[in-house]
Amino acid sequence: MGDTSVRTTPRLFGTSGIRGIFAGIPVTDPLDDFIRGNVITPDLCRLLGEAVAEETIRGGCLHPIEIWQDVRESGYLLARAVMDGIRSRGVDAVYRGIAPTTLYTTRGDRWVIVVTASHNPIEFNGIKVFQDGRPIKREIEERLEHWIQQIDHSLSTDIEQGIRTIDGEGLPEPAQDTREIWLEMYRSCEALTRVETHYRSFLTSFFLPLDLAYGAAACPVDASGHIVELTPPIAAILNLGVPIVGYGCTRDPMRTNDRIGAAYAYGETLDHPDPKEIRAFASGEPGYGSPAERIVFWPMNQKDSNHAPLIPFFKQEDTFGGWYRVANDFSESSADVLIIHADRPGLPEPLQVIVKERIDSRIPLPGCMVDCDADRILITTPALAATQIPYLTGDGMIRFFIETAPPGTYSEVAFTVESGLALDVALERLITKFKSQSQPVFRIRKVTVGDRAIIDSFMDSDRPSCIGGEPSGHMVFCTRDSSGTTLVDDPFLTYIILMERVLNQGGSLDNILDQLFMVIPEVYCARKPDSRAGSGLTYDEKSRLELWEAGEWGRLSLYAGVFIPEYVRMYCEMLGDVFIWGSPVRCEFSDEWDRIKDGRIELPDTGWDLPLATAAFSHQQECRVFLHVDPRAWAGPDVIRIIFRVNRTDGETEEARLVGEGVFRNSGTSPKNAGYHKLWPENPISRDVVSESTLIHALTQLAARRAEFTNQYVIDNLRNGLKSTI
Repeated sequence: MGDTSVRTTPRLFGTSGIRGIFAGIPVTDPLDDFIRGNVITPDLCRLLGEAVAEETIRGGCLHPIEIWQDVRESGYLLARAVMDGIRSRGVDAVYRGIAPTTLYTTRGDRWVIVVTASHNPIEFNGIKVFQDGRPIKREIEERLEHWIQQIDHSLSTDIEQGIRTIDGEGLPEPAQDTREIWLEMYRSCEALTRVETHYRSFLTSFFLPLDLAYGAAACPVDASGHIVELTPPIAAILNLGVPIVGYGCTRDPMRTNDRIGAAYAYGETLDHPDPKEIRAFASGEPGYGSPAERIVFWPMNQKDSNHAPLIPFFKQEDTFGGWYRVANDFSESSADVLIIHADRPGLPEPLQVIVKERIDSRIPLPGCMVDCDADRILITTPALAATQIPYLTGDGMIRFFIETAPPGTYSEVAFTVESGLALDVALERLITKFKSQSQPVFRIRKVTVGDRAIIDSFMDSDRPSCIGGEPSGHMVFCTRDSSGTTLVDDPFLTYIILMERVLNQGGSLDNILDQLFMVIPEVYCARKPDSRAGSGLTYDEKSRLELWEAGEWGRLSLYAGVFIPEYVRMYCEMLGDVFIWGSPVRCEFSDEWDRIKDGRIELPDTGWDLPLATAAFSHQQECRVFLHVDPRAWAGPDVIRIIFRVNRTDGETEEARLVGEGVFRNSGTSPKNAGYHKLWPENPISRDVVSESTLIHALTQLAARRAEFTNQYVIDNLRNGLKSTI
């Protein structure tokens, strides 16, 4: 059976750690301040450090706890607070400085704490906790939350006076081996070795557009803004002889994720990119970002005659004028690199001309965009950038890897409830095809939002080769054999694996995607508006908008009891309008629905679609509605997931086919309840296809009706008396 406990205390951990708006000022009660205002403070981080230390004492950890951070200035203060909390309990800690979150996969027998708010704006910060090379399990999160609530929350003198600085004062020097550990993650990548062995000469005709979001994967700089060393992912690409046109490729705590990075391109920031910006990035041209200064990294390989015009500049660097040399330590044979700040005023015109000619003479590889802590990736090309969805999403990457691999390559696929219906439809059709050919098929697991849920589902599996991801671009690979389990959770390794597949199949990502998306295109999913009921939902209100009352498995919440039937009616009305069926002639709810409302149904130990209702239309169409229930933590037992399937009513035995889905969940520690509204644009019976504009209009209206219903429910039924706010 899954997690059946009744939740009695507020959650601190959301979908991916603890996140909030940073505040460096003292607070009376840091725990209460986070719960009420979603504010993360040094005091809360010290409490978390103490709690993790107690957990490691309990489990007998043999190694110091490792701490690192992204580039945010507030990270120094929070890292120091975490370290102080750990050491106050007599446990040792190692500070590793700035590094990507994904380095945790290399620390297989250790505890790791990463200070980061990932793709969020710079005013946010947060904490992610890992153990033995994976995100900590939910039960460990809950123990840490319990520890934090038991620890004295009052401010102590050493906290109030000793660590209130954001310049890193009080932190030890970063561990010297951090860079070597990071380099080894790429040196040990077999796909990278194969690309270098088989395609190095082919790649001399290309360059890579690269967006590092001014974050952890970007290069450290000196006081004048010049690069002092290459970060390992840049070094690895340059070692292939591929020049890079970089955007946001130097660390800048004031600009990270600000009109730059994967979150900006994906539309998760306040500003949204103009389509022209994405096209400029994909082509290596100026005009992308805020705008971001382009930095050209040119490996001066003596075997590459294309670099000959650059040799005079390589031999006589001019840091003031914007060009200079940096060593590449990826391997003993790596060439030094000429760094050119291509958009810097004062760059000599001859060098500007040469750089433009050298870039124009090469073909752009698929452009790679990551976020501040370098744990997600979006990929684009000049052709993709000109389409409605101007990049390859996580959904698209899953389809790419599955559909271009031989049957049996992957035994399990996991994706989140945020994913669009195109992924469901494409994978279901592929399974049908494999079965008809007597080929091995993969298992599909749909999980709640967050990379931790994907990884948890893999760890709860016995399948040898798994792939998963989120639409926003967080990709995870998992393999297991007699030697153990290996996770790949790094955007650059994902990129290398993808590019090896592209090169093996002719070298054109666009050609491959044209074949995939011509059959099953990406389809719009309405994600806004969220339910906030004014200024935001309180913790108590959010807990009452879940499927089960107080998190108790099998006890339907009052909200779910009234919302689910109402949403079924809303959705079926939309279905009739879109496919011109007219309103349902009848909508009947099942006996199973009556029994689950009354608590008279035996629920499963694993996922199950509970028959919920049947809506009959004229034209011999029928919609069968199901409620998906699953007690396993990675599946999101508190998520309300309603599935709509359509079939004929004229006596045909055709199986009901997926046409849509509505998914509703609380969004981590944010004061909102999110909804995802999905509809397949093709009538599964008549094969009529509705236009994209019709689809968008219908789903947008449905999302607004749902948000209005939930907001009104909160106001009318839950706002009685004082509530603890998020």
